[in-house]
Amino acid sequence: NANISIRLPLRDGITDADVDWKVVVNTHDVASKKPVEGRSVSNANVALTVTPDEVAVYGKAKIDGAVADVSMSFPIGTATAGNASDRHVRLVLDAAARKRFGIGLDDVLSGTISALVSDNTTGGQHYDLDLRKARVVLPGIGWTKGIGVPAKLTFDMKPAGDGYAVDNLVLQGDGFGFSGSAHLDASYGLQSADIDRLSLRAGDSVSLKLSRGK
Repeated sequence: NANISIRLPLRDGITDADVDWKVVVNTHDVASKKPVEGRSVSNANVALTVTPDEVAVYGKAKIDGAVADVSMSFPIGTATAGNASDRHVRLVLDAAARKRFGIGLDDVLSGTISALVSDNTTGGQHYDLDLRKARVVLPGIGWTKGIGVPAKLTFDMKPAGDGYAVDNLVLQGDGFGFSGSAHLDASYGLQSADIDRLSLRAGDSVSLKLSRGK
């Protein structure tokens, strides 16, 4: 299902700048035969809008088997040359899906999480995780957040050396939380963490370093 609209002045000597056009394509249950940026896309029900300045995609799809709400835009015109792409994908992930999306952290997370993944202007991706339905464990200090307790985890992640660097790491909950950074191995397992503000109850403020033993 596609719609094409074109607006242009009815006079001689018109230029490309005088022409405004838009193409809207509504898809139903479509799939990509080839991976899109390394990920499989199927069961896509999205609206694809193309204008002289950008391509925008909105709707629902399965990405690597996980149901996702998709919102993406990509600049294509000279007027938007140099602008960054704007991509937001919201997913509900179990343990297997977390690994496919680079949020393994099996030593720290278990259960189901809701994730909002977006492009980071400094490279890599930014993650906003709703941890209400997940269990969170801090290895080495014996602290656990149970399933059903509200909490949010945000961080930026990008490839670094033989694994991934996790920066701007912030956990927020009612009366507990921490901030810091971490390094993951190539399988997204926790290798080390540098926590600069850890609070497990009101008034706490502790710093610590964690590392996986060899």
